[in-house]
Amino acid sequence: MGITCHCIDNYIKLIIYAILYLWTHPQVMKQWGKFCKLNGMRAKRFAHDVRTRWNSTYKLLLSTFEYKDLLCGFFWPSCSIF
Repeated sequence: MGITCHCIDNYIKLIIYAILYLWTHPQVMKQWGKFCKLNGMRAKRFAHDVRTRWNSTYKLLLSTFEYKDLLCGFFWPSCSIF
């Protein structure tokens, strides 16, 4: 059985909501910066997903790709998808 589009869409929505949460909560953004520093990475502000822009989801995913393990550890500490 392969991964369905619906399943992929659910993962993408999780990433979109996580980045939106970072952008809209300054205290969480500070915690993200500390978390990145502890893990030897520079904190980064990721691209936004904008429904009216055809490539904004792509840009968001591209900007988060390098940080996928950190994002997973920060938002879902027990996750092991990646």
